Amino acid sequence: MTAALACLALVGAAVVAGDSTAEERSAEEMLAEANERMRALTSVTIDMATTDSAQ
Repeated sequence: MTAALACLALVGAAVVAGDSTAEERSAEEMLAEANERMRALTSVTIDMATTDSAQ
């Protein structure tokens, strides 16, 4: 999930940082790029924390 969020953040940052005269990309185009980047990953690290709710 963290990797997916990071990919989406990178895609969003690329759109914002792009040329101001460039056309805005559709949600479908952004999702396709995020999926392509996710498929290229060779490993994913998931950090997780739990709390003791029995108290």
